[in-house]
Amino acid sequence: MKNQFTAILLIALSLNWPACAQSKSDQTAKHAPRIIFDQEEFNFGELVEGTLVGHVFKFKNTGDDTLRITRLEPG
Repeated sequence: MKNQFTAILLIALSLNWPACAQSKSDQTAKHAPRIIFDQEEFNFGELVEGTLVGHVFKFKNTGDDTLRITRLEPG
C-alpha cells in the first residue's frame, strides 16, 4: 500500500513539474526589461558618397527591470 502511494505521488509530481517550471519562467519574463522603439528603420534615401548623415532612434524600457545595452552593431 505504501509503495502504491509513493508511486502515485511520484507520478503526480512528475506530471505537475513542467507547469511549475513554466510559471516560474513566465514570472521572470514579466519582470524582465523590454525595449520598445518609436521607429525601427530609417531610410536616408539616395546620398552622395561622403555625405555625413545621422538619425536618432528613440526607445524606452517598458519592462519592470533595468535595461542594459551592452553592445551595438550597425546594420
